[in-house]
Amino acid sequence: MKSVVISLRGFVFGAILIAVNNN
Repeated sequence: MKSVVISLRGFVFGAILIAVNNN
């Protein structure tokens, strides 16, 4: 379960970085 939460946080964090880089 913890691994799923960590991967989910990483996915969200990566998505935010991509959004910032696009701007």
